[in-house]
Amino acid sequence: MGVRRNFTSVLYAAKRRPLLIAFVLVTAVTYFIVFDPFKSTQTSLRLGARDTRPRTYAHTFNLGGRVFGNEKNFKDVSSSVTTSVVFEFGRESIRSKFDMQFVDDVYLMCPAITYKDDGNIQLIMRIWLLPKLIELRKLNSRLMKNYIMGQTLNSNYDPVTSPRILGIPIPMIGEVGGPNDPRVLHHKGVSYVLFNKYLPTNKTCEGKPTNVQIYLYNLETDESRLLTIEGDAQKCREKNWVSMIVDDKVYIVYSLDPTLILQCDLAKAHCKVENTGKSFREASDDVHSDKPLLRGSTPYVLYKWPYYITLVHTRWVSEYHYDKNFNYLIYAIHLLVFNAQTYQIAYVSQPIDMSPEFMNRHMPFFGHMPNSFIYPVSLILRDSDTLHTGLHLNDRDSVIAEIKGLDNIMKEVYAFVKNDDKPTPGFVSEYMASMDLWKNIKVPEEAKAPEVQQAIEIEMKALQAKLKAKGIE
Repeated sequence: MGVRRNFTSVLYAAKRRPLLIAFVLVTAVTYFIVFDPFKSTQTSLRLGARDTRPRTYAHTFNLGGRVFGNEKNFKDVSSSVTTSVVFEFGRESIRSKFDMQFVDDVYLMCPAITYKDDGNIQLIMRIWLLPKLIELRKLNSRLMKNYIMGQTLNSNYDPVTSPRILGIPIPMIGEVGGPNDPRVLHHKGVSYVLFNKYLPTNKTCEGKPTNVQIYLYNLETDESRLLTIEGDAQKCREKNWVSMIVDDKVYIVYSLDPTLILQCDLAKAHCKVENTGKSFREASDDVHSDKPLLRGSTPYVLYKWPYYITLVHTRWVSEYHYDKNFNYLIYAIHLLVFNAQTYQIAYVSQPIDMSPEFMNRHMPFFGHMPNSFIYPVSLILRDSDTLHTGLHLNDRDSVIAEIKGLDNIMKEVYAFVKNDDKPTPGFVSEYMASMDLWKNIKVPEEAKAPEVQQAIEIEMKALQAKLKAKGIE
């Protein structure tokens, strides 16, 4: 009875004061359009998506970082974070897929994971073969070294399907061949793989006689297509493109600070520049004019609108040469919070640590990398405090690692950053450079000898002359 009386009163008021009622309705509609309270609660959390696996190599430390406000406003923060290993991928089931008569060993790299619509996890992983060169040379033959494997897992990382090698035909160029560095994304019911493909060139690209392009592979149709960009071609050596899905649209974060975003139509394998009035050629020239420290590693995962979480890597190169092809270098991994409303960085961490016991299980495969390193390529949000990332250690072993302690970091972001804040261009890069991680590169003392470095420089000049004689400049 009371409800009916109240409803009658509302109708009576509407007849007496139509302008007031209209004002209230317009105000309410405007609020929902502008502020979108439902959108603000969007998140990548999958409720109930838990695993029961024990954690190993648990390591708790204080993770420093910087929160970025408007222009050059910032706040340095520190939070307790725990990293651990949740799951390790075994090699035995993969070895059985190859004729080990011609293969010395199999390494698992780039474990890319993402949620599918049914709550299961799509796994994509790079398989790197170490061939028995002597046996192959007897047959005057070669073996492609890189393959991509796909598999479906449940939320406990148990297999739902058997692993299968994806059929992506790629030419061998010298000793280089096969798909590299895959990332995975799931969009409108279909899983896609972004991967690098080496192609021949008659010019050197960053000192090497190959170029690298980004391709898109559709797991439903088994189609592989070059990602094209409106009005321009990719640069000669493209890597580290990572995806971000906003309002059901797919974006590629090409670079950060300077930020360059591409919007992509996956059905057409075609992208266009999103966040600047410049052409791709002009905008990417700005990026490549000074090689950025911040490089893409994992896809961007929505935490709570407008903030996305990702892991990025920085690459620190020594002045000392290892050989004619490489300088000594190290990688570092950082947590980054990105404002998808303004395309601005809101937070970047100092390097993320893992247990020394885990990091020192073995050394990197290549001698120009004297420090153990981790390389993440995927990220999922388990709960508001917990991230799981697919990463490999030293180009050898792949694991699912856990990063716990996200809540406190995000509280610092919410407290300091306004949604329309825009840091001064280059300000984040200045902070990254101030970390000065070059000093952490463990260059052997004997390699620093002037006569050693001079001998390597002579080799480098000889190699350049050899390439030039072949018409490769």
